[in-house]
Amino acid sequence: MGHRLTTNKDLAQLIKKAVKQGWVVEATKGNHLRWISPSGDIVISAKTPSDRMTVMCTRLDIKRKGYKD
Repeated sequence: MGHRLTTNKDLAQLIKKAVKQGWVVEATKGNHLRWISPSGDIVISAKTPSDRMTVMCTRLDIKRKGYKD
C-alpha cells in the first residue's frame, strides 16, 4: 500500500508498518497524507518529504497517537 502513496522508501515502510497495526493512511487532495489511528486520532504529514527529518517527525507524531515501532 505504501508504495502507491509515496515515492519515498522510508515513508513507504512506515506506512506499511502502520497499516499492519490498524492505521488507515490515505492521500488528501493536496500533497499530504492523512494518518488515522485505530482509535480515530488523525495526523497529517507530507506525501513527498523534503528530507529525512520529515520522516522522523512523522514517526514521532504517529507514535504520540499510538503507533508502536
